[in-house]
Amino acid sequence: PFADDPRADAVLRSSVGTRFRLSTHILSLASPVFADMFTIGRPSDVLAADALPIVDVEEDAATIDLLLRWCYPVRSPPLMTLENARQMAEVTQKYDIRAFDDIVQDAL
Repeated sequence: PFADDPRADAVLRSSVGTRFRLSTHILSLASPVFADMFTIGRPSDVLAADALPIVDVEEDAATIDLLLRWCYPVRSPPLMTLENARQMAEVTQKYDIRAFDDIVQDAL
């Protein structure tokens, strides 16, 4: 759902360059860190080919994909592995997404 969403108003770019088209509104509701990030703004010269602002993040594509699927109103994938649970624990803490604390703790 993050490759060609026509309602997207920004792009998250993972550490390996994978681009995720997304709604800043949805991520802002899920995370005060993302809300601040999108409110503060990014340099206007950092734009995707379709003129959407790009926000670079440190996480790899798999972690960002998992995080977005948990934040978006789509079916969330289960935390199948200890590594997935560890990744989600780190990224939800980093971006202050407390809605998933119980789920991540239960998975661990």
